Amino acid sequence: MSYEHQLHLTMRFPNETDARAVHRAFQSLLQYFDHPWASEETFGNEPLLMDQCEVAWSRSPASGLLTVQTSGPVSYDFVDRVRNCLAAASTLTPDRGCADLWDLETGNLPHMLTRIPFGPTARERALALVEAALDRACQDLVGSIPISPAVSTSADAEIRDVLFRSNLLPALTDKLVKLQETTRGVPEGPKPSL
Repeated sequence: MSYEHQLHLTMRFPNETDARAVHRAFQSLLQYFDHPWASEETFGNEPLLMDQCEVAWSRSPASGLLTVQTSGPVSYDFVDRVRNCLAAASTLTPDRGCADLWDLETGNLPHMLTRIPFGPTARERALALVEAALDRACQDLVGSIPISPAVSTSADAEIRDVLFRSNLLPALTDKLVKLQETTRGVPEGPKPSL
């Protein structure tokens, strides 16, 4: 069984991170798509674009940046492969974030997007999920406010600034992370209200 998917990932690494270690962390994903770099020890110097798997590794004086975009049919255990790659790569970066895995065939819209977190600790990974959800909620909020053409296009930034300055989002983030930590291992059922 398979399904059509899209995967989007951008992951930053400290400049001193060994590119070969990052490559090893993502080797099984490269092998899954028969990517030419799968048989190499490191990424190439130029992005390699294929039909189903685009990978780019770049370095700046401050950091290394890995960008992965995949699409096409994948097996249902593909999400486990991505989780394993991100778990291995999480030991190499102090940053946190999420990969977005889209199931393009599901009729169940709440399950269309799976966010797969990365980060050096369980708390950082939990924060990454919370921040992604809050960012989406903020985008929805900004999108629901009618803005006339005469209003500055910086309305999105202004609304985000008000939300962050009011401590609403940081307080909600802390509460959601604590809630997630206390409900870890608890059987599925009604969730406590915020």
